[in-house]
Amino acid sequence: MMNNNKEVLMDAPTMKIKQNTDSFIKMAQLAKDIH
Repeated sequence: MMNNNKEVLMDAPTMKIKQNTDSFIKMAQLAKDIH
């Protein structure tokens, strides 16, 4: 049980970082399209 809880806690920030990275990549692609 403790292992599962630890994985979930570790996963949440990772997911948020991935979302932020995806958003940043999309914004960078849009910026390229504008130029």
